[in-house]
Amino acid sequence: MLTSYPVLKKKQPNLYRTAPPPMDDNSMQANEFDKKEQDSKKVIVIVVISILLGVNGLLLWQFFDKKPILKR
Repeated sequence: MLTSYPVLKKKQPNLYRTAPPPMDDNSMQANEFDKKEQDSKKVIVIVVISILLGVNGLLLWQFFDKKPILKR
């Protein structure tokens, strides 16, 4: 007794670029909000890194400035 099973074919990738579906106003506003949110996160990260580098430089400067005094 033979049973037949349906053969599942893989979907072929679309080789031709199609235009994205038109965006409604709400999705455009959400997209702009996401971009602004990402930009604000980038600014915060840059500020934090700058502060950390500045503090690190200050501590190194103090250490090497006081090192000759400690050798005396």
